[in-house]
Amino acid sequence: ALPIFNSSIDSVLLPVMANKQNDREALKNMTRRAISVSSYIMWPLMLGLLSMGESFISFVLTDKWLPAFPFLAIFCVVKGFEPIHTANLNAIKAMGYSDIILRIEVTKKVIGIVLIFITMHISVFALGFSSVIYTIIAGILNASPNKKLLNYTYIEQIKDILPSLAMATIMAIIVYFVGYIKVPIIFKLISQIFMGGVIYILLSVLFKSISFKYVYNIVRKYIKSNKI
Repeated sequence: ALPIFNSSIDSVLLPVMANKQNDREALKNMTRRAISVSSYIMWPLMLGLLSMGESFISFVLTDKWLPAFPFLAIFCVVKGFEPIHTANLNAIKAMGYSDIILRIEVTKKVIGIVLIFITMHISVFALGFSSVIYTIIAGILNASPNKKLLNYTYIEQIKDILPSLAMATIMAIIVYFVGYIKVPIIFKLISQIFMGGVIYILLSVLFKSISFKYVYNIVRKYIKSNKI
């Protein structure tokens, strides 16, 4: 589902950005909106999955797979930062700087290979954790050209995802403690998913999340246009 989500963002975002390639201010605003909205959707999914990870693993794969939980946690953290990668690369592509994209990709591949060689002799977990280090470095590399091209720094980008990350973290903590309810695992998962959704929406309304309003308006227009 996540690859589909990311490819959908790519297919929609790139053509729209390309139409604004000569308007840097508009392109910056589009990049910020893409990062903010994508993070608003991605972080609650990832931290929600992380918070109920043990219940999820037990239900889907049985208890013998519980030792795999740390790798699920790594996956959730890595995927949470995906919006920064996607939006920055699309902005650079839209401006026609394929040479910059090539340099970034080559640099990232070299770093990835180095991290693999360093960690593969330590442990499987170290190898897996190297992907967290890689995604942070890759995020900085992907964002760095836009500091000059769009006057949009990596620090600004982190600030743009912080509201969603903070709300998702609060939601995840509550969902985690809901997991202590002594009920059959299927009901526990349903309760955690329902509670997570309700809490995240309430927090979005309470803190007047701009991304929430944007997503809400899109969903409302879609429902009206399709008469659902």
